[in-house]
Order: sequence, then structure tokens, then C-alpha cells
Amino acid sequence: MVEFGEYLKLANNGMDLLFYCFLRRNLKGKPDLIQIVSYFEAICRASGSWWDYFESIENTKAFQNFREDFLGCKYSIGT
Repeated sequence: MVEFGEYLKLANNGMDLLFYCFLRRNLKGKPDLIQIVSYFEAICRASGSWWDYFESIENTKAFQNFREDFLGCKYSIGT
């Protein structure tokens, strides 16, 4: 949660926690905030914005499964 809050302060883009966690799940290890921002920008750059990218994947099976698991408390979110 601290990481997400710091990300929002730096990126100032209004991304929600669910989508943040969806993108973050594939970034292994202990990246610093700049690495996280760079990773997200690289993923979303082709679509124009994170929101455009979200709209392009929100109905995919991968995102639907993640949302179901996330909202079903399958994942533990650290502080």
C-alpha cells in the first residue's frame, strides 16, 4: 500500500489499486519506484495512456481472472 501511494504521488495519474496490482504482479524482485514507473510507462506507451491500455485489456480472461481473485481476497497486499 505504501508503494502504491508513493506511485500515485509520483505518477499523478489516478490509477486504481486493482489495475496497479494487475500490472505490478509481473514485476518481480524489489524494484525501486522509478523502475516501477518506467515499467508501467513501457507497458502503456503503445496505447497512449494507462487508461487506454486498461480499456483494451479489461475484458480479457487474464484481467477478469485477476479481478475475481483480487476481489475474492486471494492475494495479500502488504503495507
